[in-house]
Amino acid sequence: MRGFFIFAVVFNHHHIMKKVIKIIGIIVASFVALIIGLVVLSIITFNSFPEYKVRSEEYFEANAKAHVSIDLDRKAPEAELLQIAKFFRDKYKDSRSVWIWYYVPGSEECYATSHYRPDKGFEGIVFLSQTPSLSDSEVEPANIEPVNISKWNYREETNLMDDSKIYFAFLTANNELSFAFPYNGGTITNITLRYKESENNVMLKISKGQFHAESIRVRFDDKPVKTFGCSKPSDHSTTTLFINNAKDFIKELKNSKSAIIESEFFQEGIRQLMFTTEGLEWNH
Repeated sequence: MRGFFIFAVVFNHHHIMKKVIKIIGIIVASFVALIIGLVVLSIITFNSFPEYKVRSEEYFEANAKAHVSIDLDRKAPEAELLQIAKFFRDKYKDSRSVWIWYYVPGSEECYATSHYRPDKGFEGIVFLSQTPSLSDSEVEPANIEPVNISKWNYREETNLMDDSKIYFAFLTANNELSFAFPYNGGTITNITLRYKESENNVMLKISKGQFHAESIRVRFDDKPVKTFGCSKPSDHSTTTLFINNAKDFIKELKNSKSAIIESEFFQEGIRQLMFTTEGLEWNH
């Protein structure tokens, strides 16, 4: 009887150990499968998604606009750029506008840009040169209709002293300026229109750097070049120029599709800025 009892205990113990070993085997196999899956996923992601770093990232509180310049490791198609664009869209979800410029190695000119506005949603990727083919990636580009590179943005404020309205229009240049230290990292330029106290003003603003000009040269569409005198703001800021003869300048903006502005910058010489001016609505 005692021998039978010992046999039963040993048998039961052996049976339990087999179950434990089986469970451990299942856990180990699942863990190995998970690791393999993660490795495969990381390889796929690495091969299909471009590595990138932020060249510059700025937020303009005056018009609640974010500007981001991205350096990619290669020229990526639309579907991959959308993932980057959506990340920064979520990051600046409370802003009025999010602009992103995409660069590839060996080029100082962006090859693509994207734009997001909360009131109109995400407006797609615009390629400034030939759109990447499937030879660059096996991912099919997303079916999103592109829009103009540049677009006017508008804002309205109320003067608390007399309840009068102040109107603004903003346009960002298609190209960034590259200056030496301490202004390196890409400079964004805006044309700003302001209607205040029954008077129109036109300003040319840069995110960093120094204007060094008493006048600018402007070519609207294919018309002859025109020269506009400029004035400094009352605070003597070097990042803003007031363009004289605002009436004539605004008239040219409203009747043109594009403009090239040429200005001199401190220790950087003369640079040119390209704008897509089409679509301005300004009846002030």
